[in-house]
Amino acid sequence: MKIKLTNEKKADLFAVLAHIKRSNAEGMKKTNPFFNYAVMRNIDLLEKGALAVRDTNILVLTDYNKERIALAEQHAEKDKDGKAITLDNGRRYDIQPGNAEAFNTAFLQLREKHKEVLDKSKAFMEAEEDVEVFGMKLETFPEIEIDVQDALMSLIAGQPTE
Repeated sequence: MKIKLTNEKKADLFAVLAHIKRSNAEGMKKTNPFFNYAVMRNIDLLEKGALAVRDTNILVLTDYNKERIALAEQHAEKDKDGKAITLDNGRRYDIQPGNAEAFNTAFLQLREKHKEVLDKSKAFMEAEEDVEVFGMKLETFPEIEIDVQDALMSLIAGQPTE
């Protein structure tokens, strides 16, 4: 079946499916084989396009991201060796309230400096296209987190996408 997806939703949907595959690697024997097949089939259908979206967006934002990371490291709390402290397994920097105002001001300046690139990235991520997916049936879903189920709703056969 074909559905309309933005580039952002295509990449997000692929990430959710890949997460299901990784987290259920052993448990997939215990889940409904039709659900497992649908997950694997949709990974195959979405992989090329989703990875192209990710790679294109990374390339477009390379300079911005380098400067954004350097800015965060500059304003983050430091460990005894002077390295920036990260939280959530390295997903964000530990910027304390005393440094937050200076960081926010510098961050807004950085966003303004890269406004054209950020606008292009946003437009690219919001672009829609028809994407071939393998329809899923709700009754085949195992017990999964509500946010994961919500992310898969566009794949349910007969389900409106909006």
